[in-house]
Amino acid sequence: MKYLILLSLGIIFSTSTFAFSFKHLDCKIRLNKTKEFLNKEAHKKLKDKGFRPMPFVESNKMNVGDLYFELEVFKDPKKLWKDCIVTAAVKKAKNQRASSNDKELYKKAVKRALPRHTFDGNERCKRALKDVFIHIPYCQTMTVDEKVQGN
Repeated sequence: MKYLILLSLGIIFSTSTFAFSFKHLDCKIRLNKTKEFLNKEAHKKLKDKGFRPMPFVESNKMNVGDLYFELEVFKDPKKLWKDCIVTAAVKKAKNQRASSNDKELYKKAVKRALPRHTFDGNERCKRALKDVFIHIPYCQTMTVDEKVQGN
């Protein structure tokens, strides 16, 4: 019975890793570089997911088919204990510049109201960013055969 449970758990976890990954030519993802502490965290978490973060070329230019990452942070200025809303999106460019009609591969928004250690809410934003990255799919680089076939 114990082996049956372990086998079924192994099958579940092995299929879930394949379900939450996709293939891309080079797994390069464009990311705006700012001084905000969350972008450093996002850069690190994107590397953990198999992406190769790169900055945008001058004035947000990129190649057609490139992936890019959008990160938005909102703290309600009216509240004393500021809730943090983090929205993250992974998109695939249709043109040489980012636009609203690009294909979204992933988008998630998370609101965190706790823990309340500080008024500015930086710890809430860090946790919200961590929650956003849970379901971002892993990126796998295509093999030469897959590139030739055009997948």
